[in-house]
Amino acid sequence: MRPKKRDDYMSTVVTAEHVIADCRDSNDELEVQVRNTEVPAMLMHWDKQADVATIGIASNSPGLRPHGFAARGSWSMTLGAPVDGALVPLIGPVIDANRLEILVQMPTRPGNSGGPLVNSRGELIGTIGGTLLDRENGTPIGWAYAAHVDTLCDKLFDCPSTGIDAL
Repeated sequence: MRPKKRDDYMSTVVTAEHVIADCRDSNDELEVQVRNTEVPAMLMHWDKQADVATIGIASNSPGLRPHGFAARGSWSMTLGAPVDGALVPLIGPVIDANRLEILVQMPTRPGNSGGPLVNSRGELIGTIGGTLLDRENGTPIGWAYAAHVDTLCDKLFDCPSTGIDAL
């Protein structure tokens, strides 16, 4: 049975705003996959300028792990669907991190955007934003950037946004 009220969506998934852009004006029912289960979901907040969004998932959904941190040189992993909808894991070391963003050495592609970036213990450390491109020819250089989970929490959970695009 699908939850009816906003308060029924107690867990939160963080993704990129450009990933959910087509869902904002849709009346379709949303679902997210948590482990092997499809779970009712609701678009909660988004910030176009910061390229982040939150999706509420039903409170009876499987639990998600708490966030952690990753030190420079430690490995990280993301999971996305850049190839024919198949989930593809990418693993790479953390190159640099600060409170705003994390730079990792992994060749992300469209389909990885908005995916979780986790550390070696499976703890959320950020959300993939995109890949860095060579300035001269525009090709990917094998490094990606992610919004740091602390920034996501500050921006999305302490802000007054209720789904209005930032200017």
